[in-house]
Amino acid sequence: MRIVICGGGIIGASTAFHLAERNVSAVVIERCSPACGASGKAGGFLAKHWCDHFEVGPLAQCSFEMHMKLSQDARFKDCDYRRLDTLSVTIEEGQKLKNGEIPEWLDGAAVKSSVIGSTADTAQVHPYKLTLAFLENASCEVKNAIVEDIVVHNGRVTGVKTSEGILEADKVVIAMGPWSDELCSKLKLCRVEAQRAHSVIFRAKPCITPHAIFVNYRKRRSRDRSPEVYPRPDGTVYISGEGDATPLPRDPRDIRQDSCDHIQQMALDICSDFTDVLQTQACYLPSVSTGLPLIGRVPNIDGLFVATGHSCWGILNAPATGKALVELMLDGKCSLLDLEPFQPKFSQ
Repeated sequence: MRIVICGGGIIGASTAFHLAERNVSAVVIERCSPACGASGKAGGFLAKHWCDHFEVGPLAQCSFEMHMKLSQDARFKDCDYRRLDTLSVTIEEGQKLKNGEIPEWLDGAAVKSSVIGSTADTAQVHPYKLTLAFLENASCEVKNAIVEDIVVHNGRVTGVKTSEGILEADKVVIAMGPWSDELCSKLKLCRVEAQRAHSVIFRAKPCITPHAIFVNYRKRRSRDRSPEVYPRPDGTVYISGEGDATPLPRDPRDIRQDSCDHIQQMALDICSDFTDVLQTQACYLPSVSTGLPLIGRVPNIDGLFVATGHSCWGILNAPATGKALVELMLDGKCSLLDLEPFQPKFSQ
């Protein structure tokens, strides 16, 4: 069986890994390098119950548990997984902490804090390290090429047209994040849109504790903003800014420096030690108008599958998405969870 996965991000990598767990190999086609998009630049925050009131809830719960099990597997020991306490903190210019408790290192103008998650139901992982670990432990070949089209004959997929030629396949998975739209639009499926989110990585001091901090940032003569702060076990702190809509670039490494500069200013208001910048970056998050990811068979084309549109929960939901998709491809049905809410549909 020849399986081709279009996309070397965390969804494609998880799919390749779970295929290998069933002794099936795959070819992964990646335009740049593995995890060069959102999979390598996301925060890696994991929450078990934050999606419970939505149809994606069972997927999130299942995948949260899978992250924990992966962390106990020696093959994934270097992916910086750990449980976290999670806080909501309001930062207001000219103020100091009035109520609630926050870590000592968060020495900015905090006026209020509350606990919104604990080590029982929130955690983190390093997305780039996890994506590479999936691929390193998969029986797959990674090919550097641009996916141009899906080759279909008599209602069945027969290959993938790339910048390097046609790659024959019996089954194909489209998992290219927001770039999946290039193929989904040709197939007349629901459109996959992109939201850009910038982030900055700082060097951390040893006193930084394992907390995820969701900040309500208020500054005079400026609108409120909502940066997210994730200290990591590797001695860095990841801080993300807000998303913006922008045309999808050919190169996922494109950023707006002024957006990163603004994150750096907010970072100083949150913690005076956040001065040593290691990296500025942006990720492009895939989303669908329904608010649900697309996971499943493409209608009317045998052997063609899609897995994209996970928005900000792509890292959380990658393990379960990959395993569920593999069950669907190899067994004809998914026993892990009900994929019906995520069934790819034609655009209206």
